[in-house]
Amino acid sequence: MADDSLAYSMQGILWYLQNNIVTKSCPRNFNVTRITRFKATVYNTDAPFLAWGGQFGPFLEFHKGRCTSPACTESLRTFGQVVGCLPWSPYQGGVSYGNTSQSYSLPDSGACAKPDGSPNCTWSLEPAGEVRLDELEGISSYAAFCAAGNIEYDQSTNTGRGCTFWDNQNVLGNARRVAELQAVFHRMHPSIDLPEPLCDSRNAECRYHEDCRALPGKCCPADDGIMLSCCGYQPEVLTGASMFT
Repeated sequence: MADDSLAYSMQGILWYLQNNIVTKSCPRNFNVTRITRFKATVYNTDAPFLAWGGQFGPFLEFHKGRCTSPACTESLRTFGQVVGCLPWSPYQGGVSYGNTSQSYSLPDSGACAKPDGSPNCTWSLEPAGEVRLDELEGISSYAAFCAAGNIEYDQSTNTGRGCTFWDNQNVLGNARRVAELQAVFHRMHPSIDLPEPLCDSRNAECRYHEDCRALPGKCCPADDGIMLSCCGYQPEVLTGASMFT
């Protein structure tokens, strides 16, 4: 589920829609109409694994294909055009949809037909179905829904008006929405099963860490690679591999 060098997990896209899209319904923010799913093949360089035993690189922000994060130059030089990830954190707002509520950064220069782990060939996407939001929400006519003064989700009441799909942004309500979206994709595309690996990136910028956001610069300021304690990292034994499909 990707747009402008940014993709989301299934839990992540539901969080994003609830907190950034349907709260401005009629029309929806950015006129979003559907969830498009992709099968991602990712083969990052060895650099993240050698640095901390991870398969994902640092998360970077892009706009129209151009990297806009302060750490762009250093990160791309160190790790290559790798796929990065960012897990949900309370500062992002709303309520987590689960332990794979995460977003992915996809550098344009890393796209290729058959990822091989080289610095400029790390990922590819294949379409794997889509679901229209109207269908997911049980809205037969969005125009009529809006004309009646309805709203998909009101953050102040934690409910919708004329729509119940987004009601109750909490652990149980979020789990129900994930299950419903999974069921729709399974019904429409029963032969496609897409696992979602946990985000194991070490994002160096302090702004990506809940308790370090007030600090400038990096979460890892020391030459010996030791992270600030507020970044929540613990020493670990490096094992595993750096490719997933």
